[in-house]
Amino acid sequence: MSKIDDVLYVAASQLGYCADDDPEPGSKFGRWMAELLDEDWLAGPSSEIWWCCIFVSWCLNQAGVECPGYPSYNTNIVIRHAGDAILDNIYDAQPGDVIIFDWDGNGVTDHVGIVEANHGSWLQTIEGNVSNSVMRVTRDWSCVAYIVRPNYEDAEYEPSKCDPDIRFMQLMLNTQLANRGCPDDQLVEATGIYDWHTTVPLIKMAQEWFLCQRDNTLVCDGNWTMQMARLLNKYPVQTGCANVLSWITKAALIGCGYKGAHLDLQSWNFSTALSDNIVEYQKEHGIPATGCVDSDTLFALTHYDE
Repeated sequence: MSKIDDVLYVAASQLGYCADDDPEPGSKFGRWMAELLDEDWLAGPSSEIWWCCIFVSWCLNQAGVECPGYPSYNTNIVIRHAGDAILDNIYDAQPGDVIIFDWDGNGVTDHVGIVEANHGSWLQTIEGNVSNSVMRVTRDWSCVAYIVRPNYEDAEYEPSKCDPDIRFMQLMLNTQLANRGCPDDQLVEATGIYDWHTTVPLIKMAQEWFLCQRDNTLVCDGNWTMQMARLLNKYPVQTGCANVLSWITKAALIGCGYKGAHLDLQSWNFSTALSDNIVEYQKEHGIPATGCVDSDTLFALTHYDE
């Protein structure tokens, strides 16, 4: 993975962390910063420490990425030291950039996060200390004060080739793969391009589910087989399902250009809206419009580029 991907992967891996549920005092990020700077007060309690900037510092550190002004626990200090790393045009924000907010426009910075996707009229971010948790957030431009670009060695992604929704899906796929014990060097490169580098892991995930749940003779190698086809036709993915096959369906639809709130990759539910999308896709590709994901449908979703 690239350094940008490393930062986003580290940040996404912390989604769902809540300092209120931490068995130790404060937040894990505050305790890290307290030890790093030998400043005990940064350890918390988390309700008294604004740890959003500390979270960004931790993500950059874990990914091995340097950024002017970091590590820091204060965004105003970051701005004083960021220098040329501050973008002249905030609208040029790209994934992996540090985004600093000023809620009331008074010139005093209030919050900070990491840009996950720039959708043109709005941004998708990962932020710490949102309700004392790490959360994925959508922001408009009105509250953005600064964009700071870390020292990435990578070339910028080409907007014409990199689809931010597909890129986000690939990062979420890497979280799924890592949770299954996949080595770091076998994770998907989040290029924003949907091709076999992404579809093979998706097929393999489906095979692993069928291996555990339906047929213990199935080979899990990411290659499409008649055995896999027969299983999907016997046990199609449909409304009401809540398993990894529903997640794979959503990911593949995003890869094929579909968008919508019902394609929520933090949920495994197969909704009626998702079934409607499947019907639309099936009609476009000459597949019987059942709204269920059978062999022909999943094959098309994961082999569209061949």
